[in-house]
Amino acid sequence: MKDMISTDYIVIGGGIAGLSIAIELVKFGHVTLLMKSNINSCSTYYAQGGIAAVYASEDTHESHINDTIIAGQGLCNKKNVSILVKEGTNRIKSLLNDKVLFTRDKNNNVILCKEGAHTHNRIFYYKDSTGKYIFNHLLSSLKNSTNITIIDHAQVVKLLVTDNQCYGCCFYKKNKLYYISAQSTILASGGNSDVYQLNTCPTETTGDGIFLAFQEGANVTDMEFMQFHPTVINNTMQNSSFLVSEAVRGEGGILVNQHGDRFMNHYHKDLELAPRDIVSKAIFDQMHRQNNKTFLDVSLINFKDRFPNIFEYCIKTNSISPNNLIPVSPAAHYLMGGIKTSNDAETSIDRLFAIGEVSSFGIHGANRLASNSLLDGLVFSYRAANKISELRRVSQFSIKPLPYKFSQVDFTPYITQIKEKMWNFVGIQRSEKSLMDTLSFLDSLPRPKSFDIKAFTYQSLLCNATLITLFSIYRKESRGAHYRLDYPNQSSYYQYHQVYNKRLKKPFLEKI
Repeated sequence: MKDMISTDYIVIGGGIAGLSIAIELVKFGHVTLLMKSNINSCSTYYAQGGIAAVYASEDTHESHINDTIIAGQGLCNKKNVSILVKEGTNRIKSLLNDKVLFTRDKNNNVILCKEGAHTHNRIFYYKDSTGKYIFNHLLSSLKNSTNITIIDHAQVVKLLVTDNQCYGCCFYKKNKLYYISAQSTILASGGNSDVYQLNTCPTETTGDGIFLAFQEGANVTDMEFMQFHPTVINNTMQNSSFLVSEAVRGEGGILVNQHGDRFMNHYHKDLELAPRDIVSKAIFDQMHRQNNKTFLDVSLINFKDRFPNIFEYCIKTNSISPNNLIPVSPAAHYLMGGIKTSNDAETSIDRLFAIGEVSSFGIHGANRLASNSLLDGLVFSYRAANKISELRRVSQFSIKPLPYKFSQVDFTPYITQIKEKMWNFVGIQRSEKSLMDTLSFLDSLPRPKSFDIKAFTYQSLLCNATLITLFSIYRKESRGAHYRLDYPNQSSYYQYHQVYNKRLKKPFLEKI
């Protein structure tokens, strides 16, 4: 492989958003898809629940829109939510036409299930491995094209930007730095939940796309809103955080404490199917304020057959009791904020686009509705591809190699400290003191001054942790996934988005 590469389109990341846009863009030119690690190491591959979309005759777009806005706690961009829901039906029909596997009944009709805060059964799923099957289908479709080059284990370390126009990136692979130029560059690199000690995502989810774009002056927004999934297996013998799908509660799983008492009736009228932020805070309250252990009781459902992969994991790790109780606790799961984008995925940098969890279209507000994330990846990747195909072509930029180094510093201890601090002090519960102390700690950490390849992951995590903490300090209320002990109530004064870039001293406010 040459040091200098030229292509038409660069896609950074290969989850549902990255694969979907690549499938569209190969119709217009050559696509180079850069994967940070193994080709299937992305959040999409591990998604259990499904895709929410209006399909059943008794369901309506208005109902799905309303469910999304209610879950988003007053911060959803209503225009973009409408786009998500209405265009989402077409995208799901396209998958059905392409023979994507979804669970069906004996008459070959698609079975739709229900998840938290949805008023209708509208979740398309395949057993408890929906993401894996969609990922494999999309990847197989993409590989049929002669207009695609896929490069795995390619760590993108810098975007190439001149005069606020992105013309490519450089990536690191096998001890060598490569430069690649393109007409458009698309970030589909996923979220940043690995900034927390306990999280549900692959270890590669370190917020690289946000860091890359922020370093070049892009606007980011709503970084205070990290969703904590309520039910992750809480087994002290296991290091990983294995998620138990929302669909388990949708099928009838109930939350109980160690006394066998169901407790969600003390927190919300919808019980276990309340929005995720409410269920997570309820479990956190049971565990920390009332000193209870919390369990998901699956004795009333056909757990083994409906959720075979979760069941197998529980058996293998001894995480389910003889009376069908699974120990659970919350963990960082999904970022509602990210790189600020238009509804065609344009960022504030020309020819740089962002889709999937790395982006923020304002559709999730302060709390994402379950199973809207895969739909987000499908809908806005399709819109972005159409927008990109309309751009006039520009002459290729000449690339000048960048000076870089490999430091001898071991950044692992700093990374461990960042994750611990974020989990303990900028997690489900926050306060002015915990936030200011964390910001002071983050500011005290070393910042490499030169372009240091070895320091990249550390710098990315540090940048993302700082952004989450800074945004949380300025939102002096509790709303959705952002809960302040010192400001426990929601305030109409704060019904806005915070937007920030590296040239500003603090975030500016953007009304809904």
